[in-house]
Amino acid sequence: MFVWGWSTKEIGVKKILGNCPSCSLATLVIVGFQRVFDIFWIPVFPLGKSSCIRCQSCEKTYIYEPSADEMAIQNSSFKTPWWSFSGLFIIIVLMIFGRISNTSMQKEYDSFKENPTLGTYFIFKNIDDKYKETPYFFAKIVSIEEDKIILYLSQYAYPTNNRAAKGVSDSKITPKKLLYLDVEMPKEFLHSLDIQSLID
Repeated sequence: MFVWGWSTKEIGVKKILGNCPSCSLATLVIVGFQRVFDIFWIPVFPLGKSSCIRCQSCEKTYIYEPSADEMAIQNSSFKTPWWSFSGLFIIIVLMIFGRISNTSMQKEYDSFKENPTLGTYFIFKNIDDKYKETPYFFAKIVSIEEDKIILYLSQYAYPTNNRAAKGVSDSKITPKKLLYLDVEMPKEFLHSLDIQSLID
């Protein structure tokens, strides 16, 4: 479920001259508010500011409609808080982390294609339209020779990488039910595969 919306948070208080119409005490303040766009209750970016007049003694609140000049002064007094961008910062950090992670995994896959290791399971994606609904397969390297490799290839195709990973786990328990035996191919064939995961 995707939860999003708007929220308003207090961001500052500024004392002003004048007496409260309710208690007659000179304890009036302008209270500044920041409206923010939220995703899962985390503020992502600011939308605008507003304010009201409040008596600090009786806590009665009054509508405040400042003039254009007063609004400019008010906006300079009540700075947009850093936390109103916190969700945006989180998104940027996650994107950077994902990019670094993807680059690191791609280097690992490229290294594996150059130097495959005996006993390693790998999940790959078949881009053939025939397997559009179930494009994921897995294989296990059982023999490596100078110019060829021998694989046990999964008998079934899977709709997601996670389902294929579950197939790998199951095949370790009952390999004959899930794997074809002795599929031979040139080593260079690995370079044409869209490898998704490596599993020891």
